[in-house]
Amino acid sequence: MLPKLRAGLNQVRMLGETSQKVILEARERVGGKFQSLMHFLENIERRKVNVRVVKMLVLSGAMDRLLGE
Repeated sequence: MLPKLRAGLNQVRMLGETSQKVILEARERVGGKFQSLMHFLENIERRKVNVRVVKMLVLSGAMDRLLGE
């Protein structure tokens, strides 16, 4: 499952290998899914995943499930 996710993350602009690794590691720590955008932000290393990266994830639709309706 993670290789498919990584392939998807590769398509997001400005999302480098380090950011991908940090996100995937945080996802494993929380049991596979983030419950909300705040849960995501609380569990990533923000020094390695900056606001521009989060913005690109939101704009790409990668955070739709976390943002609600």
